[in-house]
Amino acid sequence: MVGNSGRDFANKARSPKYYYDSKYGFGIMNLNALGAIIGPDWPDTVQLPKEYFLTRGCFIDARGTLEIDDTSTWGIGVKIITKSHDIAYNNTVGKVVDRPVVVKANAWIGSFSLLYNCIIGEGSVVAAGSVVRSCEIMPGVMVAGNPAQKIAARNDSGKWVYFNPKWRTMTREPDFCTR
Repeated sequence: MVGNSGRDFANKARSPKYYYDSKYGFGIMNLNALGAIIGPDWPDTVQLPKEYFLTRGCFIDARGTLEIDDTSTWGIGVKIITKSHDIAYNNTVGKVVDRPVVVKANAWIGSFSLLYNCIIGEGSVVAAGSVVRSCEIMPGVMVAGNPAQKIAARNDSGKWVYFNPKWRTMTREPDFCTR
């Protein structure tokens, strides 16, 4: 057989590649972890390069309004949706409407979070796996859950104040693991 077989191609596609990220330096990129970007062009209002998100396995819908500050930090597998259908008309799938997503300076978006039609304020934290939908997260607030709810806020000295002690970092065994 002449040329590469499909199996050879698949093995090469799975092999890690090295990349350089100006924010984090050198790293290894697994091509199986690549994310996806939907949209005609990468928006000028997103100050991080699209490769930053692709190497983290993020799904970015860039068809609608999307603003991301370059000082924000992102986990892996984050999903952003900026377009939806207007279903208010006649209870049928209607026209496509804009659902903007704005992530401001020093925000931290945890792994596997979903952002839809929201504003993430400066210095805010979205905990891993949270669903932030149709709301504004105020600056210096931490949210978690589905739907995302406020679990902590920064005090005047910059430390997190948790509204419920169970949300603090676990330094002991959780209650369900007692012997």
